[in-house]
Amino acid sequence: MNNNDTLVKWEYCQVNFPERLVSFFKEDEIKQYTLPRKEKKVKAGIEPSAWRYMAGLGKQGWELISINRITAQYVLYIFKRPIQD
Repeated sequence: MNNNDTLVKWEYCQVNFPERLVSFFKEDEIKQYTLPRKEKKVKAGIEPSAWRYMAGLGKQGWELISINRITAQYVLYIFKRPIQD
């Protein structure tokens, strides 16, 4: 890396299902909340409002970088985006 290159700093977002827990990680700061349930539980997994939430993350500059199926029921989605100065 030469002197003109800058190191990109990232923030991360983790979305857990079926718990609907959303965690944001930015440097030393962590924020968490639970998505409200708007529909009855869907047999196929995630209800439409949760998909819309994750699509909204993309509109905010978040990029999906990982999907981890921990168990048949538990799925972890990880997003990242550059930290805005």
